[in-house]
Amino acid sequence: MSEDFRHKPDRNAAGLMALLLALTLVYVLSIRPVLYLMTKYHAPMTANHYAAAFYQPLIWLGENTSFKDPLLAYVGCWLGLAMR
Repeated sequence: MSEDFRHKPDRNAAGLMALLLALTLVYVLSIRPVLYLMTKYHAPMTANHYAAAFYQPLIWLGENTSFKDPLLAYVGCWLGLAMR
């Protein structure tokens, strides 16, 4: 077995971890732009229902953990834009 094959699982694991971290970051950071667009363009109620279901894990974190203040601060940053 050559040297390259022995180190490949480590690189694959690191790449997978980086991908999972990036997807989690995009998920968390996407909540407010989605809510902004739904508020600004008056999305139908079905879209609101689907967005609430999609972001339910993040909503739960905001309600039941110490992430409440940072999440509210982030969401609040976008609130003024939707009201314009």
